[in-house]
Formats: sequence, C-alpha cells, structure tokens
Amino acid sequence: AAVAQMQTIQAKNLPIKYIPKIVEGYEYALGEWIESTGTDGKSKVISCPALTGTWPLIDKCNNYACILFLKDKIGDEQKDIYLKLKKAIDSQMSPGCN
Repeated sequence: AAVAQMQTIQAKNLPIKYIPKIVEGYEYALGEWIESTGTDGKSKVISCPALTGTWPLIDKCNNYACILFLKDKIGDEQKDIYLKLKKAIDSQMSPGCN
C-alpha cells in the first residue's frame, strides 16, 4: 500500500510554483515523477532524474527498470539522451499495456 501511494500523483490540479525543466510534462508523486499513467490513472512509467546526471526508471508496462548515469550531462541534453535510450529499449519490448 505504501509503494502504491508513493506512485500516485500527489499534485493533480494544484498550482505548482516551480518544476525543473528536465521533468516538465511529468506529474509529481512522493519522491518520484510519473511520466505516464494508464486509463485507470495508475502510474505506468516512473522516474526520478537527478540534476547531477543519474536517471532511474521503472516501466511497469514493459516490465523493466534501469538506471542511466550521465557524467557531465545536464538539463535538456540529459533528458534527450534518456528519451533516446528509453525509446531504443522500448522498441525491443513487446508492449505490456497501453
């Protein structure tokens, strides 16, 4: 129950004064960011990018987790590399959910 609560959007429809550019478009949960949700509102992809270059990810639909370490990469460059890596991994998977 605690993990399910952690992976639930916590600030839906609430004003947020600041969101780091690297996580724009994601929803905030407890200590992590929800990149996408299913039609049931439950999280499908969860991540927690650090501004220092570490980017852990859990993809519950495709049933994998990974951690990306990007030394000397920050901001948009870090997110671009992350999105390319995730796309490459996902292209090798059979989609588990929509």
